[in-house]
Amino acid sequence: NRALAVFGSLHSYAIGIGAIEDRQSPAKGIERFKEVSRERFLTPEELQRLGSALLKAETLGIEWQVKAPRKTQKHLPKMRTSTIIDPGAAAALRLLILTGCRLREVLRLEWSQINFHAGMITLPDSKTGRKQVFLNQPAIALLDDLDRMSAFVFPGRDLKTPRHDLKRPWAA
Repeated sequence: NRALAVFGSLHSYAIGIGAIEDRQSPAKGIERFKEVSRERFLTPEELQRLGSALLKAETLGIEWQVKAPRKTQKHLPKMRTSTIIDPGAAAALRLLILTGCRLREVLRLEWSQINFHAGMITLPDSKTGRKQVFLNQPAIALLDDLDRMSAFVFPGRDLKTPRHDLKRPWAA
């Protein structure tokens, strides 16, 4: 199915730039395989483990092993053996879990888009267009506990832009 989609797209592009003449796509009429959508939710046990890991990551830190130095190694390994993630990153990860929003929807979230009285977030331009996300009590409590230092709920380093990503905290 993906190969047919790519081939059809390439065919349309080639017609658009004039590389080939306009004719019916060779991919047209080929029967596609039936696709089954996959939807999976975390089990209560998985949610418990994830919550415990987040709490540990923002308080004690996630431990990691220092590799033994090699003879050809130029620098000594770092002595720190744990990584502590910042509370903002942990809160963003929790909000992702509690709302089911996409990563960019949470990272670019502005305080003006949150209506605490109605218990909802209004996203003016998400991937699927204008969208409203209803907040449960834990999500409202989480947002209510955050500092309002910027227009963004999860600001970047300069406070004028949103946080860029959550790759390192999630990897930890």
